[in-house]
Amino acid sequence: MGAIGFRGRTLNSLRFRVPPNGNFGVVLRTINELAYPPTAVPAEQINFAVLELVSNSLRAHREKAVADPVLVEISGADSQLLIRIIDRGGGFDLSRLPYRFDEDVSHIDLMSENFVAYRASYDNSRFGMGLVATRRVFPGFRLYFVDQAMQPCRWPSKFIVGTVVELPIPLEPEPPAEAATEVADVEVAS
Repeated sequence: MGAIGFRGRTLNSLRFRVPPNGNFGVVLRTINELAYPPTAVPAEQINFAVLELVSNSLRAHREKAVADPVLVEISGADSQLLIRIIDRGGGFDLSRLPYRFDEDVSHIDLMSENFVAYRASYDNSRFGMGLVATRRVFPGFRLYFVDQAMQPCRWPSKFIVGTVVELPIPLEPEPPAEAATEVADVEVAS
């Protein structure tokens, strides 16, 4: 079973609400309190990906003055851990990334001229590496844009209000344990 440990509890799922102007140190400490079920992906890499994606979403919320929180949903099932990062930051143009988004990530050169130019165009405040690093660790990575009703939309669309990133992670077999029955909903304080 894909039980998640958090603050002494064993959970099937939990959701974090991260305010756009909250203290990122609190987010970091909160994410680092998670205990994931056994997967082939080390917890540090899972946390890095989640924090990178949350950071990108928070930046989009702040840039577009979106007051809604960024949501991080983590759920465990019999065969996988699923992490979803959901924002209302308006989406972004994949063609502006310093690589083709549909390109095999193993062929993306993070030191290419495209990446250097991308970083320079943002005065080195953006590096363009977060999605690449996340996709390298999570082959099941999925990204889609959503409308107000959280239905998928194709880019570009005037109806896009946000982005959803899903990180499905297959679970490693583990010995039978007591089933988790709780669900948590956590507000990340500033």
